[in-house]
Amino acid sequence: MKEIKEKCPLCPPVEHITEWKYEDHICYICKCANKNCGLWMIVLKHHGEPTEGELQYLQRVSKRFFPDKKWRGIRRQILGHWHEHFCP
Repeated sequence: MKEIKEKCPLCPPVEHITEWKYEDHICYICKCANKNCGLWMIVLKHHGEPTEGELQYLQRVSKRFFPDKKWRGIRRQILGHWHEHFCP
């Protein structure tokens, strides 16, 4: 029996169904598509966790667009793909 895996909604190519602020070869910043959330979030483009270098890069990009905001540090629904919501 063949296992059917659902496509990760954060893995490229990602449909731009919400507002986007930034995108490059490592990450993108967009509004969360969850109707109960809507916060801005930064998303690593590859599935999994970031390397230390990628994490530092993500922090720099975050500061460029949201200098006064911090990451929430909570992932509730898409656990296998690194992303962080910005605190409101």
